Amino acid sequence: MPGSPKVFFASSASRRSGSLRRLLSTPVFSAACLLFGLAGFVAAALALSRSPSVTHSRCPDSSRPLSVSVAWDRSPGDGSAGGSAELPASLATGSRGRHKVMAFVGIFTGFGSIGRRRALRRTWLPADRQGLLRLEEATGLAFRFVIGKSNSKNKMAALNREVEEYDDFVLLDLEEEYSRLPYKTFL
Repeated sequence: MPGSPKVFFASSASRRSGSLRRLLSTPVFSAACLLFGLAGFVAAALALSRSPSVTHSRCPDSSRPLSVSVAWDRSPGDGSAGGSAELPASLATGSRGRHKVMAFVGIFTGFGSIGRRRALRRTWLPADRQGLLRLEEATGLAFRFVIGKSNSKNKMAALNREVEEYDDFVLLDLEEEYSRLPYKTFL
């Protein structure tokens, strides 16, 4: 019957919402909320006021800027870097013919990543020093593996052999650990 009036009765949900409104408007609930907020404020103030007691978690001294400089000190036609990878006169700058590097690409590596470095040299980077120089001179990008130091003489000896063979490393003066990985970006 479409013409019959619709009658709505108050359901139990509306009765519950009324009791909830009454509970929220009580002075006891307001006082409890005020105490909870004050306790949170005091806890935050105490946490912010304490100075960090662990000094090894701080960043290294940033008062002096650190930078990596990659340049070739040779004049055009000098041939002192192996002879085959001569720097054209148009790319040479300054009085000594220094090649400008436009960007530095640091590849983070560790002592256990010999296979990964080998794979990168076989696929993306030249394995010999002259090939690396030609790539850097052609693209303006300097590619280097970034690694720290180790207390193990065996690890350092193996790294020194790899540095002598490929000469594509930046050695940082910090202990090589996974937990210190962010410090590689600061140095």
